[in-house]
Amino acid sequence: MRDALRKNMEQIAAENGIEIEFVRSRKKFRKEDRVKEILVKRGEQPGEVCILSAMEPCGSYKPWHDKKTTRRY
Repeated sequence: MRDALRKNMEQIAAENGIEIEFVRSRKKFRKEDRVKEILVKRGEQPGEVCILSAMEPCGSYKPWHDKKTTRRY
């Protein structure tokens, strides 16, 4: 499903002449400020302004097996 969503967003970006921007630091990046920058350059006409992409951090766990007790954690 992720690939289908990505492909659709790439198509929308191509149709509207915009590029997908990857957000590296969500703490230092304000979406509203970026949209304002783009609107100042291109004007206030209706339509897609920008497409932002980000990697959401999440915890992950590695299973561990204790051979002595045969327990899994």
